[in-house]
Amino acid sequence: KALVNSVTGEEERLERVLRGTNDGWWDWDIRAGTTFVSPRWLSMLSGQAASGRTIDGFWFDRVHPDDAIDFHAALDRAFAGGDDAIERELRLRCDDGTFLPVLVRGLISRDDDGHAARFSGTMLDLSERKRYESHIHQLAFFDALTELPNRRLLDDRLHQALLTRGRVEQTTAVLLIDLDRFKRLNDTHGHAAGDQLLRAVARRLRDLVR
Repeated sequence: KALVNSVTGEEERLERVLRGTNDGWWDWDIRAGTTFVSPRWLSMLSGQAASGRTIDGFWFDRVHPDDAIDFHAALDRAFAGGDDAIERELRLRCDDGTFLPVLVRGLISRDDDGHAARFSGTMLDLSERKRYESHIHQLAFFDALTELPNRRLLDDRLHQALLTRGRVEQTTAVLLIDLDRFKRLNDTHGHAAGDQLLRAVARRLRDLVR
């Protein structure tokens, strides 16, 4: 009885800790083919507050097709006796059709014969981190005024083009565009007018080329 009470107390403490985190968590009973998912797991994908509940099977149908092959392969290796711990970045389909970037950390529990019995873990919403990474990339490789690729990205693309040219025997060309009387516009109407012209040219270029 003391052992039962101890186990129950540990489970209650674990549940309180999980409720207090910002991660969604799940517990997949592989033999029964059912998965219990937490309220946070459900709210991350539905956008609404919800109570934890049991769902049939596992959430493979929510994994982005481009991420599914690697994720399935990692699970297959683990089920076959590989590492019990799995950590992957995935995109999961939300109820509105969009995809949420998450970090999945899972642990496989095995029976006495070494067969995978449960797969339990957490998923962390990576949306904010991805937005920050995208912002940093934008600042590093794109011009703040025109939002066009900057000289740093140009140098990178030229380098890649020159490397590729030697392998596939393709021709590489660079087109230079000179805006006539741009300096006169700046001098007579001010830099604000010059900036307006550059943004207009940038919009036209984006409409015409990739």
